[in-house]
Amino acid sequence: MEIYQSKLETAELSDEQWLEMEKLAATGEWLDHLPPETLNRFMGQWIAVKDKQVVASAKSYALLSQKLEQLGIKSFGVRKVEGSDLVIYGTD
Repeated sequence: MEIYQSKLETAELSDEQWLEMEKLAATGEWLDHLPPETLNRFMGQWIAVKDKQVVASAKSYALLSQKLEQLGIKSFGVRKVEGSDLVIYGTD
């Protein structure tokens, strides 16, 4: 990880590229903490996210890739939504 960070810190990127990387990092953080309603809606699917939004979903990575290509989306985060350890208890 340290090698990657040092290469990133010394990389010659344009302001636009740095901005895109910052957006992707923020979206990655959001992706790590998906709200329960999003988890439930996309359970078992592959999702592509950009700017803290789900921009496409599919049952397989291959189908997701096709959708993204059709939409012209080239920069995105991806994850397969699977079960979580979170259990919500309620009382009535």
